[in-house]
Amino acid sequence: KTGAPNAGGSIATGGSVLFVGATTDRTFRAFDSRTGKELWAAELPNNSIATPMTFQGKDGKQYVATEFSAG
Repeated sequence: KTGAPNAGGSIATGGSVLFVGATTDRTFRAFDSRTGKELWAAELPNNSIATPMTFQGKDGKQYVATEFSAG
């Protein structure tokens, strides 16, 4: 179960979490890359138009981001 057709790339973290954002249903999702289980989902204001990115903040936490169209 991956939600909707994907129009962009995905990104995997070292912790085996796969993020998918560029779907046609305005939903940003995280999956366990080993099992395929959906771990998290959030509705975006509009469709994502980019492959997600990840970065480490100054606080040491890992963040993930994606871009969505202004509509």
